[in-house]
Amino acid sequence: MDAKPYLVTENYYPKDEHFDEVLNMLKETSEMIKEQDGALMSMSLKAEKKNGPITGFSMWESREKFTAFMKSEHMEKIMKTGLA
Repeated sequence: MDAKPYLVTENYYPKDEHFDEVLNMLKETSEMIKEQDGALMSMSLKAEKKNGPITGFSMWESREKFTAFMKSEHMEKIMKTGLA
């Protein structure tokens, strides 16, 4: 039996003056995540409504692949950005 994909979402509510900066950091992070073992997709979704949240969305082959990523050097880099 194949494992079901594991979905991860996070919502960010940046202040107006930091909105573009946070969105750009999330886009960069999504590009890096797409290259990780077990990542099926990663994207940052901007709300249509002004001051709405930015949603980070990623899908993984399994919870185990996501957990391994969370312990990786790449995750350390994300932690240093202050996003995680």
